Amino acid sequence: MRTMVGIGEFSREAGSLALSGIEVVLTEWWKEFLNVQMVGPEDDFFDLGGHSIVGVRLLKSIRDKYGIDLDLSLLFDAPTIRQLAVHIQNQVSRVSLPQQDSILVPLQTKGWRAPLFWIPGGLGSTVLRFKGISALLGEERPVFGFVTNTSTESEDFYKIENKAALFTREVRNLQPNGPYHIIGFCDGGYIAYEMAQRLTAEGQQIGFLGIVDCVDPHFPNNWQEKMRFILGKSAWHTKKIQARGLERWWTVSSVSSTIIKKKLLRLLADRGKSGLDLENSNEQKARHIAENYFPKAYQGRCVVFIGKDTYAYSALKREVDPRLIWCKLAKSGAEVKVVPGDQVTMFDTPNVEVFAEHLRFLLNASV
Repeated sequence: MRTMVGIGEFSREAGSLALSGIEVVLTEWWKEFLNVQMVGPEDDFFDLGGHSIVGVRLLKSIRDKYGIDLDLSLLFDAPTIRQLAVHIQNQVSRVSLPQQDSILVPLQTKGWRAPLFWIPGGLGSTVLRFKGISALLGEERPVFGFVTNTSTESEDFYKIENKAALFTREVRNLQPNGPYHIIGFCDGGYIAYEMAQRLTAEGQQIGFLGIVDCVDPHFPNNWQEKMRFILGKSAWHTKKIQARGLERWWTVSSVSSTIIKKKLLRLLADRGKSGLDLENSNEQKARHIAENYFPKAYQGRCVVFIGKDTYAYSALKREVDPRLIWCKLAKSGAEVKVVPGDQVTMFDTPNVEVFAEHLRFLLNASV
């Protein structure tokens, strides 16, 4: 029988097993990775400054020592040493934990407003990067993120339309009726967009649709579009060189050279002239999925967030920026918000405060 996830306080009993050995090991790792002197078994990983990079190091250490693979999202469910130790003990002892039927992870569970649903980008399952910004939205706004096990899902699962269908069902299981508030990051923007289409077709209201740094899946659509993009980037590079001198020129040239090499390798691989096994890479798979997605016009509104410093598209004119395709497709209008940072740093302090301020205002002003 399916267990519904509530929008109230979220908690799970850690159990009462004697796990002193594992707890001691975890305590030492937390001191090292979080750079703290005193750690208690009930201290919260995130309250001590934990984030996705530290989480990856921690889970790697767990895998190396205990031979088990844990997902980053587990740190939301078991953020303390004691809770995490229970999960490790159960895995090592092959004791089955109750299955979590929902692929929704609670990021912020308090509040009375309609919840916000984050759709992560790419093929990865982590939603850790959204925890900080979710906390900044205020205690009145519950926030959830999606997580999937990429190692066990079929290829059909990753089709934008199929994934959107699954996520839509999960959202409606948690929140049966709208208005719905959805935001997609990077490739997750495609899924968020399709979810909004599906929910609208089901007669539901969309209170907020946000799309963050998500590019036209078929850009460039023609050679004229490609030339405008190249000319726009060339003008940006020229200004940077003039403003920062030879040192900046050398850095830009080095980065550009690396990008060119990657594009040449990709081209060779596509033509069967390279021995590199790119077909099995996540990047190749994500690109293939995007190229097979053709977004249709959306009758509602959307808000498009773009990173000011996202390298590939920074300083482009609005009519050239492939991240703004959603403005053309949203028939009831669209709003563009430029946030500081790139796809990584926009979620870091101090950039995330600006992002959160925009997002909080827009959410509170929505239906």
